[in-house]
Amino acid sequence: MAGGVYDGHTSNEVAQYLADNFIDVMLGADAIRTTDNEALIHGIAKKLDRDIAYDKLQGGSTAVVSFISSTTSFCKKDDAERNLSYVLHRRRETPITLKAIRISEDHKPDIESERDRVENAGAVVLAPSDPADTYRIVRSHTFAGGIAVSRTFGDFGYKDRRELPAEEQPVS
Repeated sequence: MAGGVYDGHTSNEVAQYLADNFIDVMLGADAIRTTDNEALIHGIAKKLDRDIAYDKLQGGSTAVVSFISSTTSFCKKDDAERNLSYVLHRRRETPITLKAIRISEDHKPDIESERDRVENAGAVVLAPSDPADTYRIVRSHTFAGGIAVSRTFGDFGYKDRRELPAEEQPVS
């Protein structure tokens, strides 16, 4: 069983592409198949991002995806700001009790490790002027607009440092 939630921004093109293709790519990922779920999902994400770039889709999308089989399960959150991901599982000692377990952390630009990656790639993290707002990533040559998430599919205006691998881009 597999499923996902895709939250598009700027345009719905990338979110719709992910909704139409993510599960098929994941289930047919023979070229990147591994017993390491983290490596598997990163390989799938890189392939999908390459496909999105090739198709020149506009905008970007965050994603929460999960996969459950008789032998393995995982849930990966690319980012979905203000959303928390939980897995419900049945405890053997009380079969009707479900327990929620937090399985992911947000990738926000104000988290030190995310800020370091963003700034090392030449972008800037701006603090909000209004405490109710959120931190934003902007390109160093412009302070207009920006993006409030640090991990997305698409958003290639923030992934244009050719000398850097995908995981070191301002938005990865």
